[in-house]
Amino acid sequence: MPTRIATLGRERRIATLARRVYRIEGTGSAESQRLAEAALLRANPRLATPEGFRNGAAIVVPAVRGLELAEAVLATRAAPEDLAGETRLRLQASASRIEGRFVAAEASAAASLQQIQDPAFRRTLARTLPEAEELVATAERNIAQRRSENAERNGLFQEALTEAISAVEVLQKLAESARNSGR
Repeated sequence: MPTRIATLGRERRIATLARRVYRIEGTGSAESQRLAEAALLRANPRLATPEGFRNGAAIVVPAVRGLELAEAVLATRAAPEDLAGETRLRLQASASRIEGRFVAAEASAAASLQQIQDPAFRRTLARTLPEAEELVATAERNIAQRRSENAERNGLFQEALTEAISAVEVLQKLAESARNSGR
């Protein structure tokens, strides 16, 4: 099955994006909309937050049983002359998934930090464990360290993937140039 990729435009909500990449119309459109949104979120976890909707970002558009893809979706072919284009799209999709996982990890760390900083939670913990303050301080340090490490890793991954995509784009231009000069 070919890779399906779309590029984010002005969409800022998952519902709008789902209507742009799938043909959702007629009877059962509410259920189709729900299925399309769920599939997009599974394939692109970063779209769960408003920050995930960055103009020009590539997203993976999964096949959804009973829904047709809209023309806005680019389906690549695995023909030999399109190998560089296919590779570029797969790298973009990988970058999108990796970024989504880092966004999810950051959200989880922020939620954990918010939980341990909650005054009611701290009072309950202090009544239960005499060493609660020390444990909370250790947890806060560990969460801060993990967030910092994840931010650094995300930067490295994104940088490496951006470089790889750029290199593949150069190869694609060279291949197109060679193909055009051979005509």
